[in-house]
Amino acid sequence: MTKTSIRFDPLTPVNENTPAPFHPIEEKWQNISPVPEGVPFSIPKHRLGSPSQKWHYLDSEGRLLFVICRFDTKSGKEVLPLTYGQDEKGPRWRWKGHPEPRPLYGIDRMAARPDDPVIICEGEKTADKAGEIFPGFVTITSSGGSNAAAKSDWSPLKHREVTIWGDHDVSGRDYIQKVAELVWAANAKSVRLVQTPDEFEDGWDLADPLPSGWNLEQLKEMLEQAKTYQPDSSQCIPSGFKLTDKGVEKSHVSDGEVHWTWICSYLEIRALSRSSEGEDWGRLLLVKDPDGSSHEWSMPMSMTSGDGTPYRERLLSLGLRIAPEPAARKALAEYITSTEPEVRVRCVPRIGWH
Repeated sequence: MTKTSIRFDPLTPVNENTPAPFHPIEEKWQNISPVPEGVPFSIPKHRLGSPSQKWHYLDSEGRLLFVICRFDTKSGKEVLPLTYGQDEKGPRWRWKGHPEPRPLYGIDRMAARPDDPVIICEGEKTADKAGEIFPGFVTITSSGGSNAAAKSDWSPLKHREVTIWGDHDVSGRDYIQKVAELVWAANAKSVRLVQTPDEFEDGWDLADPLPSGWNLEQLKEMLEQAKTYQPDSSQCIPSGFKLTDKGVEKSHVSDGEVHWTWICSYLEIRALSRSSEGEDWGRLLLVKDPDGSSHEWSMPMSMTSGDGTPYRERLLSLGLRIAPEPAARKALAEYITSTEPEVRVRCVPRIGWH
């Protein structure tokens, strides 16, 4: 991680019509994370005095990565990151941010409870309190506040059941939507969003006293009633995918932003299919060809047991266009096998009553 400052070179001649030249100074700071075993934790002096609270960010093995410190001030609070690293002065703790993508707060909790659902809160203090209120959940957060969600690494949430509970204000609602997009792109098993009532005081979060007339049981009901998040609510799309008029796209996160890669043209998984005996399970697919015409095909899932060539050949014959990269073929198989629509259809060998 580098920092650029500005200095003036007094040896360079300038006149009043020439902009003063500058030369960047590259700070040679090397972050060390996790902190080596045996390194004592120490807090450097700061103009704000001593922090009132500290939160240690740990990895899945319980090793210290960095620390977030809160300072109480006359105007409110200041939250600063404290990391361990080395420069020309040697190894030491400094008031510097962790390089991006930043680790999540609570990775150690997730590792210790791999099968438990997860609640994402806004802020470390709120995440800790949420863990007391909802002991059946692993509670975590990202660092840097509501505007820095994209700077964290959300990949540990792959295949986890996730509920997002933000603060009751505009920034909290923005945080919920951004985190939902990032967690969905990280292939979470499910994503739900808690919606707090309009009557709650602006800025309220789970670390605050309960609003007047509310109790913990009502908060638990609110959690149970959290709304399921999907980029396209009209389709039952697996996490990490979306279906648009352009076709099927798969997400990935790079530099804190969600990017989408085109996999194939329009392919809708309309239903699960099976025979009258409850056998020969498959997927009822709808393909739109280049002319805009629709074609339905009940694809046997047995065709996915090999390398997928037979079902891709059939889909191509129906007019589906598939990206040529091997990764696209793999993503197509994942999209078909992971989609679980609620609709069921029964396939029969002849017309008539069954």
